[in-house]
Parts: sequence; structure tokens; C-alpha cells
Amino acid sequence: MRLTDPVAAFVVNAITDQADPGEVVDYEVQFELAPRPGGYNPSLVVILVGRNSSEAPVMAPPATINSAITTQAAIDTIVANALTWIRAQ
Repeated sequence: MRLTDPVAAFVVNAITDQADPGEVVDYEVQFELAPRPGGYNPSLVVILVGRNSSEAPVMAPPATINSAITTQAAIDTIVANALTWIRAQ
């Protein structure tokens, strides 16, 4: 199991619960290491791409999770914000 797998499952659940019928939303969960003095800061980045009214792809601003532990509720909020942003484009 990759480190991103549990978060990806949360993202799928959130998209399933929040996307409108027929709405296409692609996602990616990335693991990143940012250098810091004495080592690295790990983080996860959630990226969602939807479609605007003319069916052109629109990428919501990526959301970074800096916590070692996340929850479905936290991912639900990230997906809700991303879908709101995508739909406004």
C-alpha cells in the first residue's frame, strides 16, 4: 500500500458523495517532500480537475495536507471547496 492510498480512497468517497450526476471529476493525490533545515517536511497534495460549462478541463487550486493524519471529514471539505471553485469557472 502506498502512503497516498488511504487519502485517495477518501477523495473517491467525497467525489462520489458530492459530484452532481454526470459530473466528471478526475483527481490525483501526490506525496511531496519539502526541504527544511535538518531534513524534509512530508505533505500530501490533492489535485482535482473538473470540466467547465464548455467541457474544457479546469484544475482547482491544489490543496496541501501537512498533517500526518487526515480524516474523511477533512477530505470532504477539500473536495467541496475544489468543486465549488471548478463550478464557478
